[in-house]
Amino acid sequence: MLQPRGAVRSSTFNQSAGSRRYARQVQSCHITTRTSLLRRFTELCPALFSEIVFPESTASVTPDPAVARRRETKPSLPPVVPRKFVKMAAFDQETNKKDPTDARVKKEVHRMVEHFEALQEYLEQVDSALDSKVAAIRWPANGGAWGSEAGMALLMEQIAAELSTLQADSDRAVVVCGSSRVAVPTSAGQIPSNDNCPDVVFLFPEASTESKIASWKRVDKVWKRHFQRTGVHLIDHRLLDDVLIFVELKENSAKQVEARDQLFRRFYRATATKPIRQWIFGFTLCGSDLRVYIHTPTGIIRSRRIDCRTESGLGTFKRMLLRFLETNDQAFGAIAYAGSLPVKLDMTRLPPQVFPSIVRSSGSPVPAITLLNRQLVSPAMFGSRPLIYRIELQEAASDFEGGSQASFVDGQRTRPAQPHTMRLAFTCREQTRRGQLLGKIVRANPSNALRFVPNLKSTLLNEDNYWTVPPSVGRAEKAHKFVPRSLKCDIYDGPYRTVLEVESTSAMVKLHIGVVQGMQFLLGQGLLPRNFSNGSIMLSPDGQGVLTDLDDMICLTDAFAASKRRESSVGGLGFSAERGYPGDDGQTAIVQHSAWHLIESLLNVSQYVVCSRPDGPGGERHMSRDACDLWTEWNDEDSKSAIGSKAKFYDNIHITDYRRMYPVFWAGLPRLYAILDRYCCLRGPVGGNTVEHLRQQDHGMQPAQWRGRETLICFSGFSLSSTKMSLSRRGVETHEIALEPHWFRVQTERIKRCNSQAKKDY
Repeated sequence: MLQPRGAVRSSTFNQSAGSRRYARQVQSCHITTRTSLLRRFTELCPALFSEIVFPESTASVTPDPAVARRRETKPSLPPVVPRKFVKMAAFDQETNKKDPTDARVKKEVHRMVEHFEALQEYLEQVDSALDSKVAAIRWPANGGAWGSEAGMALLMEQIAAELSTLQADSDRAVVVCGSSRVAVPTSAGQIPSNDNCPDVVFLFPEASTESKIASWKRVDKVWKRHFQRTGVHLIDHRLLDDVLIFVELKENSAKQVEARDQLFRRFYRATATKPIRQWIFGFTLCGSDLRVYIHTPTGIIRSRRIDCRTESGLGTFKRMLLRFLETNDQAFGAIAYAGSLPVKLDMTRLPPQVFPSIVRSSGSPVPAITLLNRQLVSPAMFGSRPLIYRIELQEAASDFEGGSQASFVDGQRTRPAQPHTMRLAFTCREQTRRGQLLGKIVRANPSNALRFVPNLKSTLLNEDNYWTVPPSVGRAEKAHKFVPRSLKCDIYDGPYRTVLEVESTSAMVKLHIGVVQGMQFLLGQGLLPRNFSNGSIMLSPDGQGVLTDLDDMICLTDAFAASKRRESSVGGLGFSAERGYPGDDGQTAIVQHSAWHLIESLLNVSQYVVCSRPDGPGGERHMSRDACDLWTEWNDEDSKSAIGSKAKFYDNIHITDYRRMYPVFWAGLPRLYAILDRYCCLRGPVGGNTVEHLRQQDHGMQPAQWRGRETLICFSGFSLSSTKMSLSRRGVETHEIALEPHWFRVQTERIKRCNSQAKKDY
C-alpha cells in the first residue's frame, strides 16, 4: 500500500484490507519523500527536548505525548542509508601521534604540489636595488663550502652576518639553529613529530629578541653541561609560532625528498600556531640545489631546482635571502603575529568590506579590531582553514545605527563594548556564491534563520582578489587545477562559543537541538551542509547550537549537486568521509553524502567534547591516553581497521558503563545517544557493518528505472521519483515516491507486488 505523503514506516499495513485474501504487510520498504525527511527531523526534535528538562544523571525521560498515545506502535525508523564511516582526520592537534601525523601529511599533500612559473620569475627577476648588495657578497668563502650539513650551516651563518652588516636596520633575525634533538613546541601544545629543530629560521620581528635567538641556537650538550654545573635548567624560549620562514639543509641532493618532507611537516605544524597568515614560505638547500616552496590554502607551489654553483643560481639565492630580510612580512602572508593577546589588528591587512551589514549604516567603515583570545584553529593544510577569535570592536559613537554598540559621552567610551566573534576563512568563488544565497534566505526568513545561523554584523572580502599564487609573488597561469581562494572575514554580533565550552549534558542536548533544527530549516530551503565539526557548529550566546560553516553547503537544486555529493572532503575538515568502502579487491563503492551522515558527525562532535573534557568544564582540556588511542584508531590509515573500530564504538552505544564514551561527569549521555540511535539508525542495518555487507548495499547507487516511466534522481541523500504516481480511488492522494538507493534493487519486486495488491484492495 502506498503511504500518505511524508510517511516513514518500518511496517505498513492496509487495515481495511487486512481480512482480505492475499493482503500483504510491507516490511521495511522505507517509502520516503523529501517531506518525510523533514518529518524525521521534526520527530527527532521533540525527543531531544524531552531530554533537556532533566538533570544529567538521575532523571528519567518524559515520554512524548504523541508517542504515549500509541505505545503499542514501535518508533518509526529512518531510511537505512549506507553510512559513510566517518574517519577522524586529526580533529585537533592533541589527538595526533607520530605515525598518523606523518601519514596524514603525506595523504593531504599528495597531488597538491605543483610548479608555478610565476614563482620562478619572482625568484629570478632582476632587482637593481638588491643586486648591488648581492654583488658585494663573495661566497662561498672562509670554509663555507657546499657539501656537508655542517658546512651549509657555516655558510648560512656567514651570509647572515654579511647581510646583517649590509642591512643594519632590519628588524628580522635569521638564525642558524644549534644541534638540538628537542622538538620545538607550538603555543597549542606539543604536536608529536619525528623532526627535531629546523636548520635555519627567519623570525618575526616581534620574536627577534636576544633571549629567543639564544634559545634557537641551543646545543643540547652545552645545555646539559650547564645543568650539571649549576643545577639550573636554562629556559627554552623557542616556539614554532615565532617562525616566519622555514629552511631545511641537507648535505647532498640525494636527500632532497627527505628535506622536502621535513619542510612539509613544518608547514603542517605551523597551522596550529598563533600568527594569522595566508601563506608560508620555506626552502630546501641540498648540496647546492635550491628549491623554494610556498604553502597556501589552495596547495603547495614550488620552484624548479636552482643550481647555486652557477653564477646566476648563486645570485638568485643571495637575492632571495635579501628579500626575506628586507621585505615587509605582509608579503610573506603575515596578517598578525598575535604572539601574545590581546593585540590590535592592522586593518590595512584585512580585505575591504563588500557586503552590506544588517545593522551598520551604508558606507560606514569597519572599526578597529582587537583580538581577545583564539577559540579555534583548523588543523587543515588546505581548504577554508577557519580561524575563530573572540574580538572587540573599537567603535566610534557614529559607527552604528543600533545594536550592541558601546555607550559614549562626548565621543568618549563610558562602558566596554560587547565582545564579538570573528571567523577568518579562505573562500573560493563557489563558496562565496553559496554564502550570498544563504544571506538572501536569512533576509527572507529572519525570524527563523537567525535562530540557526550566527547574526552576521559585517563581512570583509575582496571579491576581485582570488588567488592561487600569493599576489606578492605574481599571477598564476589560467586553467590551473588549484582552486583560487580569497581571505574572508565574518564578524558575528555577540560572543559565540566553540563546542568545547559546553557546560553539561543538558547543554549538550540544547546544542543538538539547535543543530538538528538548523539542518531541518536548511533542508527545507534545498541546502545540505557537508560537514559538522568543531568550528562548523558553535554555541550562540544563549547556548543553542548554530551552524557557522555554511559556505561549503550543497545546493540541491544545482545541476551539479549529484556529483558534488559524491566528492569526499578534501583534507582538512575536522571529519572527512572516505570516498567509499574499501573491499578486498581494492575497489570502493561510492556513497553519496546525505543528511544522516551529518547526524553521525554530530555524535562524533559531542563525543570529542567528552573525550577532551572528561571531568567537565572545571577540568583540564586534555585527552586521556585511552581516549587518544580511541581517536587514533579512527584515524588509522588502514580503512578496514578504522571501520572496525567505529563499528565497535556503535555496538557499545547503549552500554552506560563504557568509560571511553561516558565518563562520570557525562553520565547522562547514554539517553541522548539512544535517541539519536533510535531516530537516526546510527548502527545501520541489521546483519553487521561488514565491508561485504556495506558493499552489497551500495550496488543500488546507480540510477534505475521502474516500469520504464519513473527515473530516479538524487536528492537530499535519497532517490526521489521525478514523476508523480496518481491513484484514482477515493481516499488516496497524489504521491512522490522515494526509494533508498541501496534498497532499490533489493526491494523493487516486493514494492511492485505490494502496490499492485494495494490497488486491488482499494
